[in-house]
Amino acid sequence: MARKTLLAALLALAAVAAEAGDFGSRVDSLLGKGAMDRSTTAVMVYDLTEGKEIYSHNAGKLLRPASILKLVTAVTATDIIGAQSECFRTTLHVPPHTGGTVNGDIWVRGGFDPEFMDDDMDRLVAGLAASGVKRITGRAVGDVSMTDTLYWGEGWCWDDAPSSFQPYMSPLMFEKGRVCVTVWPLATGRAVRVVPQSTFYTVADLRTTPPYDTSRAGVTRDWMDGSNTLMVTGDVNYAYTREISMYRSEDFFMHTFVERARAAGIEVGGYAFGEVPDSVPETFAVTHTLDDALHEMLKESDNLSADGVLFQLGRIAGYSHADRGDCIKTVKREIDRMGLDASDYKIVDGNGISLYNYVSAELMMRFLRKAYDDKDVWPAIYDNLPVCGRDGTLKHRMGKAPLLGRVRAKTGTVSGVSSLAGYVTTARGHIVAFVIMSNGIIPIRRGTEFQNEVCEMIYHL
Repeated sequence: MARKTLLAALLALAAVAAEAGDFGSRVDSLLGKGAMDRSTTAVMVYDLTEGKEIYSHNAGKLLRPASILKLVTAVTATDIIGAQSECFRTTLHVPPHTGGTVNGDIWVRGGFDPEFMDDDMDRLVAGLAASGVKRITGRAVGDVSMTDTLYWGEGWCWDDAPSSFQPYMSPLMFEKGRVCVTVWPLATGRAVRVVPQSTFYTVADLRTTPPYDTSRAGVTRDWMDGSNTLMVTGDVNYAYTREISMYRSEDFFMHTFVERARAAGIEVGGYAFGEVPDSVPETFAVTHTLDDALHEMLKESDNLSADGVLFQLGRIAGYSHADRGDCIKTVKREIDRMGLDASDYKIVDGNGISLYNYVSAELMMRFLRKAYDDKDVWPAIYDNLPVCGRDGTLKHRMGKAPLLGRVRAKTGTVSGVSSLAGYVTTARGHIVAFVIMSNGIIPIRRGTEFQNEVCEMIYHL
C-alpha cells in the first residue's frame, strides 16, 4: 500500500511538472514571435495556493514598470499605515475671535489629499461658518509646507503638463487639480459646461464659422505660458468631454475656498500662502482614508492618488517637509525587509510615470506575494484591483468566458511600455500571481494581447 501511495504521489508530481513545462514552452513560443521578439519582456508566474514558482523569464532584468509600480506604493502603505486609517487630513485653523470677527488671518493646511472633491470644499466652508466666523479682517492663508514645491516628479514628461493624468502636485488639491469640460451641440450652436464651478479659470469658446470641422473639436489651454483660459475649438455633433489640469493647483484650491466663503456670507480679504503658527489651533478637518485613495490609484490608475499615498509614507516617517526622495526611503526599507537589496532598483515616484523607474519582475512578485500572505493587507489590495471585463482599467479586456471576472490586476502603459501584474483565479480554484513587463513594445496593442493570452493559459493550469 505504501508503494502504491508513493507511486501515485510521484505520478502526480510528474503530471504537474509536465503541465508547468508545457505552460513554459507555450509562453516561450509567444515570446519569440513578432513584436514580442523585438521587445524585452519579463514574465514571472507563481502559484500562491501551492506556494511554488510556475514560470520565470528575465525575472531579474531591470525594466520600466509604468503604472504597475503603484502596487509597490499600495502594498507598502497598506502595511505601514493601514487601509482604514484617516491619513489624509485637510485642516482649518481659526484663531480665537469674538463677535464673529477674526482680527487677522485664518489658515488651511494641506494634507495632500487626492480625494478632496467639490463637496469637501463645501464641507470646509461649512466648518468655517460653524465656528461662528462672519468676518476675517486678514486673509485665508494656505499652508503647503508638507511637501517640496516641485509640481512634477523626476523624469516626468514636460509635454504631459496639460493632461489630466499629470496634475500639478500640491498638498492643497481640489478635484485632483483639474476641471471637466463638456461640449454638446444645440440647434443654434453649442453649449459648454465646466465643473467644478470657479472663477479661477475662464472659457474662450473659439467656435468656427460654418462649415464646421468636427474632426478638430477639442479643449486645451495655453499650458506653456501657465494660462488657465480653457480654449474650446472646432465643433461637435455629439457630446464631447475632456479633463484638463489647472496650472497652480494650490491657487485653484484657495481661490475657490475664498470664493465659496464669500458666497456663504463670510467676509474675507483674499488668500496668500504661509505656515500655520503653532499657537493657532485646528478647528475643523476634512479627512479620507487610505482605502479611498487605493480605490482610485488601483482601479483607475490615478497618478495623483498614488503620489498622495507616497507622501503619506513620508509624513508617517516623520518628515514634516518631505520630497519624494524622503518618501521613497520608506519604500526602500520595505524592499530591504523582504530580503532584497533596495539599491539594486531605481524608484523615483509612487505612480510609475517617471522614465527613470527601473524594477524587476522578481521585485514586483515579492510585493504580490506579501499582499497575499498578510491578512491585513490582502483585502485592501485584492478588492481594489481592476476586475477583467467588469471595472477599472480592465473593464474592456478579457471580458468573455472563461476569464471574465477571474483576473484582478494592475495595468501599466506609457510609450513603449506595457505591463500587467496581479492575480488569476484558475479553473481549479488556485490563486496564481503573475507579472508581465514589456519594454520597447510597439505597437502597445501587441503587449496587451500577449498579456491576455498568458492570463488565459494561467487560468487553465
